[in-house]
Amino acid sequence: METHTINEIDDAIHLHEMLPKECIAVCSCSGDNYAACEEWVEKLGLNIPREKSFEILKEVGAWDDEELQEKSDHELNVKVLWIAAGYED
Repeated sequence: METHTINEIDDAIHLHEMLPKECIAVCSCSGDNYAACEEWVEKLGLNIPREKSFEILKEVGAWDDEELQEKSDHELNVKVLWIAAGYED
């Protein structure tokens, strides 16, 4: 699979629109799907700026500021990908 770097997105909907169907199929399930999402973060070269990740994840409301601050940029990208993959059109 060809690697593409994704680092400029507006929101989870925008990212969802850019994701390959294979990625959405694997990463959109509920529950702990960290390993699959982490693999796709690497495949896609996903590198969303930290502040944009905070913005997207705060909209979901599942994490408070302290929880998000404790995460690495990589972990934030995994969470954003998971949210975006599961976005319903």
